[in-house]
Amino acid sequence: FDPNLKPSSTLEYESHGAYIESPMILSVSGEPVNNLVSGRSYRYVYTVRFTEDVSNVRFGMLIKTTSGMELGGATSDRTSTNGEENLKRGSLVRIEYQFTCFLGSGLYFLNAGVSGSVAGEFKHLHRILDAVCFRVVDSRSDYQTGIIDFSCYPEILLKSEK
Repeated sequence: FDPNLKPSSTLEYESHGAYIESPMILSVSGEPVNNLVSGRSYRYVYTVRFTEDVSNVRFGMLIKTTSGMELGGATSDRTSTNGEENLKRGSLVRIEYQFTCFLGSGLYFLNAGVSGSVAGEFKHLHRILDAVCFRVVDSRSDYQTGIIDFSCYPEILLKSEK
């Protein structure tokens, strides 16, 4: 873990009934990490503190490049009507996304978000862009190019000599 590896581009949306707290990446054994190895599994976790009664709550995360290209992520539910039924003011929820890092060497960002209905209106309750940054320090393959490590490798099948 590098304590100096922090995003300088963090942007936090205004809260509408919830606050995202303590976003971090953990190793499988639960240690905070921000230098990842391609091919290994990790957990992205954060806590949400609710300051209003809310319903239809959804949680989300997104991995992106330093240039802002969205690489992928996940949400706890794809619709605005099937999230957590009701959460009362004062509730705390810990969210954990498990993922395997299939990225090439470089620097990346993680976003965190929570949406839901407050007073009958569905909206972003809180969102943090570039909440966490991490570095992929080792690619699994000597052949990998680009951002995603697809575990491609060359195999020369025919070689003819004159």
